[in-house]
Amino acid sequence: MFLVIYNIKVIDKIVIIYDILLVGDKMCNVKYIDKNTFEIRDDVFEVDDLIADTIILLNKKGYKTKYCCAGHNDKSIRTGLVNKQETEGDLFKRYDIDVITITKENEKFRIYFRPSSTDIYIMFDKDYLFKTLPKGFKKQGKWDKEKHGYSKTEFDTITMTLSYFNGHTRKADEEIEKELELINKNLLRWAEELPNNK
Repeated sequence: MFLVIYNIKVIDKIVIIYDILLVGDKMCNVKYIDKNTFEIRDDVFEVDDLIADTIILLNKKGYKTKYCCAGHNDKSIRTGLVNKQETEGDLFKRYDIDVITITKENEKFRIYFRPSSTDIYIMFDKDYLFKTLPKGFKKQGKWDKEKHGYSKTEFDTITMTLSYFNGHTRKADEEIEKELELINKNLLRWAEELPNNK
């Protein structure tokens, strides 16, 4: 039996979500075993199915990637504390979350929510100065640890946000899944059109 725990903190008005995989009462790290030699492999990495072909192609062409996400239809319920009572609409706008309920807990307010969007992104090892980006994507600045913010001059990630909502109505699961497939197909087409960078 396993359980994924979402731990949420609000720091400077930003919701930070950490997920931890627990098996029984112990944290679980994943290892990969070669099915032919039965040796542990350290030279592999996990990637979402919808974006795997794109990541393979980009790396083969010389555009080295660090992290990526194909986007997910996330319906999990999470919880967090906020310092002041706000309306569900305010919380939706501020944190991009679909609020289920708000309860008072001591001097704070506990919110139960679902994410209202998902991000599709690829982080590269450096800024490759792409002349074009996939439809709907934008460049995101490199994270500056010292300034606790994104750089406005160095870019290492391309990203797109897909909302689960049309106005205030959540889209059907099938519609979200089709949109994610289309976005990832467009991402692959973009990678196919890039010149080699070797």
